[in-house]
Amino acid sequence: MISSQFQKPKVVEVYKDGREVDVSDNATCTGFNSSSVGEQTITVKYNEYELKYVVCVCDNEFDYFSESLYK
Repeated sequence: MISSQFQKPKVVEVYKDGREVDVSDNATCTGFNSSSVGEQTITVKYNEYELKYVVCVCDNEFDYFSESLYK
């Protein structure tokens, strides 16, 4: 299992004045199962924003494929 290698992504609000605020504690991350081999879509949600990206879990490793941001 590779669950120790996967960490919840850091989610940051970026304001027009350049300030950045870490809001990771208020975001949710779903769709990852370290015991399931194959392609998985991970969804990160914060307020009305949603980011999806695809990873491939194979032989105790995972590879990152793509991402899409939705509002």
